[in-house]
Amino acid sequence: DSFDPWHVAPELDLIIKYVKRHRKQHALYANSIGAWFSMLCFEHEKFENCLFVSPVLDMKQLILKMMSWSNVTEEQLCREKIIPTSFGQTLTWEYWQYAVKHPILKWNSPTRILYGEHDNMIDYRVVENFSKRFHCTMTVMTHGEHWFHTEQQKNFLGLWISNNFQNRKAPQLEHRKSPLLTFAINNSTIVDSKSRGAVMSSIDLVILGIVLEKPQSAYDIQKDVEYHHFSRWTKISVPSIYRKVLQMSEKGYLQSDIVKGGKFADKAIY
Repeated sequence: DSFDPWHVAPELDLIIKYVKRHRKQHALYANSIGAWFSMLCFEHEKFENCLFVSPVLDMKQLILKMMSWSNVTEEQLCREKIIPTSFGQTLTWEYWQYAVKHPILKWNSPTRILYGEHDNMIDYRVVENFSKRFHCTMTVMTHGEHWFHTEQQKNFLGLWISNNFQNRKAPQLEHRKSPLLTFAINNSTIVDSKSRGAVMSSIDLVILGIVLEKPQSAYDIQKDVEYHHFSRWTKISVPSIYRKVLQMSEKGYLQSDIVKGGKFADKAIY
């Protein structure tokens, strides 16, 4: 349940706050449903560049397709509220209502889209119409699928990313005078170009978001992670938090102040 937009949005809000605090320029990479989450949460942001791979652009249309696969009508979903499917997805009335009430009406960032010719989830016309409406550049891979998983597909994806992102030749972009921070949604990574492409894990993102909201000790960060049930939406081990905090401090991502503990031991506040 934690991978619903009303749960994901607060986490993405923490991420964008961190990004904007540390860089003036930032870019976005999003895959599949990560594109939809991004557009819901970042509609008022202006990214330097965006790459969408097999993006979910119209959640209402996608849910309708899944309903048709299972022979489920809107009336039936309204009545039963929750309906499991044979292909692993669970249809819910709450999610359907959210998708209907939150269509994507605004997206102002320059965006390039990679679409697989044989994507069985996302219709070509949806991607084409979105690209025309928001002036996106669209690339279609022959024999590509929704998930780029074969060696040929992964090589094509890597080349496409290299051409469109690392070279930063999108016509809408001006010459950059400061480092660009790129973060990925639904891939659990954040890539900092200033650190020569250093990749940060989802645990790193969680820690940075927590201390951005409120400086606290490693122990308090652990408690915050437990309280918000972060482990439901990403691979994160609560016992590993303390070790990760120390590693991030050594790498310069976190700064700490020692606070006298009085009757207790001194502690570092990050």
